[in-house]
Amino acid sequence: MRIFTIVLLLAFVTFGCKKNEVAPNNSTSYDYYPIDVGHNWIYLVDSIVLHGNETQKPDTFSYHVKITIDTTFLGADGITNYKVTKSIQRSNQSEFIFGSNFSVQKNSAGVTHNIQDRRLPILTFPIIENKEWNGNLYTEKDEWNIYIRSTQELECYYTNSHEEFTHNSTTYDSTCTVVRFKESNIVNERQSLEVYANHIGLVYKRFENQENRHTDDPKGCIYTYSLLSFEK
Repeated sequence: MRIFTIVLLLAFVTFGCKKNEVAPNNSTSYDYYPIDVGHNWIYLVDSIVLHGNETQKPDTFSYHVKITIDTTFLGADGITNYKVTKSIQRSNQSEFIFGSNFSVQKNSAGVTHNIQDRRLPILTFPIIENKEWNGNLYTEKDEWNIYIRSTQELECYYTNSHEEFTHNSTTYDSTCTVVRFKESNIVNERQSLEVYANHIGLVYKRFENQENRHTDDPKGCIYTYSLLSFEK
């Protein structure tokens, strides 16, 4: 078993790989979401909760999340699905505790997640900058966009496709960024974005939902996922 460990919190650990020349085709696009039984990713999650009350300090939390590919099964359509387990570690001294299960399907059209019977298009192939798709294409329920009617189209699109990305002293040669939704004005800041690296998968995620952001009492939450390690 080969283990690729990316320690984002220590500046002396970096990747020693050559720059990738990446063309926007399906073969390359497949590499942004590697998936096989035994793969697992560990993330540091940082979150902040804003209470909308200037007398109450924000609550902050940090913990670890592990995503593991457990097994495969055939769906009703005869296509292979991957069963995924999400586990949570509240502190460095505790064990990872089961959080939830979901399934992943990857084919020539893209990658979808099935979470509590909601099918969500995560990536669409090929990966091309500014390419758009409807995040509510397969479901009337809204997993990502918590502030609009679930029957509305959820605009997702790629930015910075096949480009270098640096986070916490680690540089990834070729990445794509997915914006799930974005609203930014003087009152509200709402967005969800994810960065996927070639041959690694998700390396960074940021979700933000703030109201009254330019006042003394903003309300909402912000959380980020930062990749610590990837094993396959």
